[in-house]
Amino acid sequence: MKKPVLDLDKLNQLRRLDSANGVVVLQKLIPVYLKSLPKYLSQIEHTFESSDSVQLARAAHTLKSSTVMIGADALADLCHQLESLANDNQMDAVAQQLDSLRHECAQVIAELEKLLEEYRHQQ
Repeated sequence: MKKPVLDLDKLNQLRRLDSANGVVVLQKLIPVYLKSLPKYLSQIEHTFESSDSVQLARAAHTLKSSTVMIGADALADLCHQLESLANDNQMDAVAQQLDSLRHECAQVIAELEKLLEEYRHQQ
């Protein structure tokens, strides 16, 4: 069974960090993530193109860490797979996962942008 794009339970845990209404915390966190996601994706693609498996593993690990926090579990799983494949220098297998990574990134971006819009209307 395919995981949802976002685990709303994880986002709700983050909301509880702000005793007022939690939306403010997410309104600050989500844009930071949205700004960094394309950079990490680009770094993964660049390191793949240059066959730098060490840096690719590092970039996938970094993206995975922030992605877990935001609740995008399917994307985090893909990042974990890429990190493992890169650590094993299996660049052909990495190539097979890049389209899935791009697709999942696009879905996460769309869902987070939609959430931000909903939060704007709540205030």
